[in-house]
Amino acid sequence: MNYRNRLAIGLSAALLASAVFACGPDFPNELLENRARTLAYLPEGAFHVEVARLLPTPDARFVPNEAQDDWGSETEQRDERAATEGRDLDAGEHQRVVAMRQSTNAAHAYAIGLGLPEDIRHYVAGAVAWEQGQLAIAYEHFKRSLAENTGADARRASWAQYMLARIAAREGDVDAAALAFTKVRDLVAAGGRDPLGLAVASYGAEAALHADADSTASLNLYLQQAATGSVSGANSVLIVTRRAFADAETLTAWVAEPLARRVAVAYAFSRAGELATDDSALFDEEAYRSDPYRIGTASAIARLLDAIEAVPQSNSAGVDRLAAVAYRAGRFDLAQRLVVQDASPLSAWVRAKLALRKGDRDAAATAYAEAAAGFPRDESWGGQYGLTSEWEPLQPQCQVHAELGTLNLARGDYVAAMESLFAAGGEYWMDAQYVADRVLTLDELRTFVATHAASTSADLVDAAEAVDDEAAHYGNVVPLLRDLLARRLMRSGAYDEALQYFSDEAAGAAAQQYALAIRRAQGGGFWFDRVGRAEAWYQAAMILRNAGMEILGTEGPPDFNIWGGSYGRDPGHYDAEWNWIPEPPTDLKLEGDWIGADEAQRLAASTPAHLSRFHYRQVAADHMMQAANFVPARSQAFAAMLCVGTGWLIDREPEAARVMYRRYVAQGALVPFGARFGHDCPTPEFESARTRLAFERVRAAKNATRRYGPYAVVALVLLGGIGVWRRRRRTTG
Repeated sequence: MNYRNRLAIGLSAALLASAVFACGPDFPNELLENRARTLAYLPEGAFHVEVARLLPTPDARFVPNEAQDDWGSETEQRDERAATEGRDLDAGEHQRVVAMRQSTNAAHAYAIGLGLPEDIRHYVAGAVAWEQGQLAIAYEHFKRSLAENTGADARRASWAQYMLARIAAREGDVDAAALAFTKVRDLVAAGGRDPLGLAVASYGAEAALHADADSTASLNLYLQQAATGSVSGANSVLIVTRRAFADAETLTAWVAEPLARRVAVAYAFSRAGELATDDSALFDEEAYRSDPYRIGTASAIARLLDAIEAVPQSNSAGVDRLAAVAYRAGRFDLAQRLVVQDASPLSAWVRAKLALRKGDRDAAATAYAEAAAGFPRDESWGGQYGLTSEWEPLQPQCQVHAELGTLNLARGDYVAAMESLFAAGGEYWMDAQYVADRVLTLDELRTFVATHAASTSADLVDAAEAVDDEAAHYGNVVPLLRDLLARRLMRSGAYDEALQYFSDEAAGAAAQQYALAIRRAQGGGFWFDRVGRAEAWYQAAMILRNAGMEILGTEGPPDFNIWGGSYGRDPGHYDAEWNWIPEPPTDLKLEGDWIGADEAQRLAASTPAHLSRFHYRQVAADHMMQAANFVPARSQAFAAMLCVGTGWLIDREPEAARVMYRRYVAQGALVPFGARFGHDCPTPEFESARTRLAFERVRAAKNATRRYGPYAVVALVLLGGIGVWRRRRRTTG
């Protein structure tokens, strides 16, 4: 399956699954649509990402199994436990364990388990007692199971120890429970089996012991859980943090504690939208209207920043996040003071934003380049709404590259803009294609492709097969860029050069056939093979109508090949009663202060032949008009070709369709399909057109002979007489 077909299938799947769009796929980002806002906006971080890296991973053996955390339902937890329980038992043992769990008391369960290893037998008996609320009996069985679980092959040691901790917690012995949960982690760290992820779960279970008495203690445990990659741990940190922000006294206490302060900053950096503005004096209506996602106006954030500034800091850990919060809150002086203390990529990103506020575009470009070099390529901040209502995955390095491309476009450095947007990857392909298809000259684009996309040998990213990741369908942009160049070259008439860039064999074959047809149509034989030229124009038109998107379509407007032409943006507006009123198509309009000096001229130079959507249909119709020039106007072929061309335009471009119909009415003969002109059109009969053309030529010759024959005879006689006279004169002379 070729890449474009895979893209179309992915878009179709997204159409069915998308919760955001009712009528289309998850479209890629468009930063160039509002460049001023793009360059002012600083994206939020992702809370789960931020808290997961505040502490080092406790131990590589600690792997979360989220079904065992409190976020899974009880049924899900039991199903997962049952599945895991059977994996290290043979069939007979597993059947006996299932029977044991159906017992009504521990003694009966233990008796049924006769023949099982004692560690398994005691553990299941203890589990039955636990379910019956018989904690003392459960405790004894779990202790016996733990005693039997010795050596490297111990299968239930972590399970039994975890249940001992749960019994202590249920009995209200916080210290004993905390110690028991710690022993779970010690067992796993020493190499014990942990298929249920109980070492990770023990952090959350122990943190719950301190939730009411010591929020800082529980926070530290939840952070250790989150550091293992546990979503449940991160969710727990989020809940604790929300409570802290809801209480001014708790928040002040957090500011005084370095790790808690970083959690508070992470929350403000990543989830400011949850904090409602409760102080009208802090709400900036104008700033909110221009960029509601950049200005953090909540009084809780203001209080946080005030408290942090009031407490002397002993280290600069997390200062970049704090600078980002200050920037988003509109405290630009504070942000400036903070970023000079730090050299992280996020600080560089904030410095770029601050430089743009001062009008220093060169300094901003330098800071952007530093940020792009600093962020890991695979770092992701998850999905967020960003500048639009669209849920967008965000990789900070890609976002920084794309913003630098936006800035370079405004600076008039178009090749550098293309380099940055190309480096941003497929999620920003909508912006990259604009520069490639409309802003770069053909020579610049050729050179860029030769440098950055010379080969298609690189496979598409594996993620392009992902069902739920729409961004992955834009995957490797190399074939997209090469196809874009191929189609742009075809539009310019450089057919031979274009063929080498098509990534799809079928599209390349259609382009080659189209090129051959155009050459035949534009070639010699005007007098002796007019109908042959008409056939060539007709063939070119038919190829273009059937494969025009693939061989001639623009990547963006008006054709939107980026979505296979399935979606577009036809110009128009709604009236007062919400009726759609179409408007004449126009080219892209450049507005604002962030436009390149000669960008408008470049845009004009790359304007497609027609501005209407599916513009190649009008080009194909133009070919039909050309074809009609080479057949007799009274022939069936003349009417049939104009009928076909009219049908291509009649629904979307009615005025252009009328032009073709009026030509038929003015010049053509009455034909049976005239009543359904543009709807029911036969195949042109070119052989009949040849016969009629020959007849018309003979008739024209006869008419000319009758009309001009006598004059020709007189002229010949006169010429003959003059010749005789001149010979005689030379002879006598």
